[in-house]
Amino acid sequence: MDVETGRTGPIPHLGFFDSLCIVVGTVVGIGIFGNPQSAYLELGSIGLTLVLWVFGGILTIAGAFCYAELGTAMPESGGEHNYLMRAFGPYAAYAFDWSQSLLSWPLSNAAVATIASSYIAKLILMDRSLTPDQQPAPATWITRLISVIIIVSLTLVNCVSSRFVAKVQRFLTILKFAALLLVAGIGVYYLATNSPGNFKEPFKDSSTSVKSLGAGLTAILFSYGGFNNLSLMLGEMKQVERKLPLVLITSLSLVVLIYLTANVTYFAALPLETIRSTHVIGLNVGYRAMGTAGSIVLSILIAICAFGTVNALTFGNGALIAAFAKDGIIFPTLLAGAHPTRGTPIYALCVNAAFSLALVFAGNLDFLVNMYAFSSYFFFALTITGLLVMRFTHRDMRRPFRVWWPVAVLFLATALFIVAFPFVNSNGFSDILPFIVAMVFMAVPIPVVWFNLRRQSAAARRAAAVAETEQEEKKRANEDVQKRASEDVKA
Repeated sequence: MDVETGRTGPIPHLGFFDSLCIVVGTVVGIGIFGNPQSAYLELGSIGLTLVLWVFGGILTIAGAFCYAELGTAMPESGGEHNYLMRAFGPYAAYAFDWSQSLLSWPLSNAAVATIASSYIAKLILMDRSLTPDQQPAPATWITRLISVIIIVSLTLVNCVSSRFVAKVQRFLTILKFAALLLVAGIGVYYLATNSPGNFKEPFKDSSTSVKSLGAGLTAILFSYGGFNNLSLMLGEMKQVERKLPLVLITSLSLVVLIYLTANVTYFAALPLETIRSTHVIGLNVGYRAMGTAGSIVLSILIAICAFGTVNALTFGNGALIAAFAKDGIIFPTLLAGAHPTRGTPIYALCVNAAFSLALVFAGNLDFLVNMYAFSSYFFFALTITGLLVMRFTHRDMRRPFRVWWPVAVLFLATALFIVAFPFVNSNGFSDILPFIVAMVFMAVPIPVVWFNLRRQSAAARRAAAVAETEQEEKKRANEDVQKRASEDVKA
């Protein structure tokens, strides 16, 4: 691999719609059906919550513009690895590789599978005489078993064919939109019949303290996470320079619309007391609209949405680990291998599955999610800093798409705020422990990178010395031949 230019990838096969499905599939998880009211609990009012959902979407689109510049300038699979390598060198790039492929993506897989398994278990064990909030919590072993089935089955699907996975993702994304359309329909119905309802005083009880606004915005931006995932597989995308900016802007505009619609539906259909207390808000909406049948329908659709998200994450991290293993610096080169006939990164997919399953059984998911959020926005900040740095250090770089620099600064400031906020908002050491552990985790590969880079450098020097010796021997042999030939002529 050329560390300056990044890595080569497989033959491009992702079109506009496939790429859009990957972005929407990884950003819109099942959190929108599970516990999306975190921002409302911090902000205190419907109006302020919806305003911040729009503002969070604008900030995320600003980030997408930045990634459009980087992706069209360096259109290979690898994403932030390529950008950080070019801007800051190997240590930043490989720290990203390590954190993303062994923490962020497997954790997302585990979290989505765990939440989905709780809905599926409730569906299987449902007592139709009880409301969603009255249903008993399923046993831990049941939810973990279902999570294992979800992760293993979708890993096997990804081992079969990348093209088949893209087709599956299209189908699952369409079903996800069907679920969201159902939720939107419920919202329209309640807005029409209960007007103004909860929207009579939309900004009543708003909390505008820095702490509340920061916590609310952090929760919202976490929901928009994953918009950068397509950059990790640009080597598999057709016509990157022309299509990437359009894919990112279109997909994220859809995501903003989806999140706004879902939140308006919840506020229109449910009493505020229910919104504050429930942990299964999507099922409450279904139950309120259609009774037990509505809960069942939404449980099935939520499970389908989860499969779509896990499928997109599995596909992405398989490509990611395989790309990162090609040079043997952070992962063994074995993980870059593909199936001999199907061409899928089976070894990388197995590693992703193993770490995802380990995190399913880790226990304290909130602790791990805090680690994920911190590391993600740390690397967002580092990547956008790299974009601005390369405006000066790589002036001759071809940039088919160029983001307006104040937009890049806006997103950089947002990422730095998310990184710093937990320390400013801390009530003690236990609050910041996940973020300290995240920093330690990100630093773990640095000595490994140092050792392997020195090893490869030494090997390269030895190879160069051997080549030089062989060249000198050939030169002396040629001189001897010429000398003997000259003596023969004289004789």
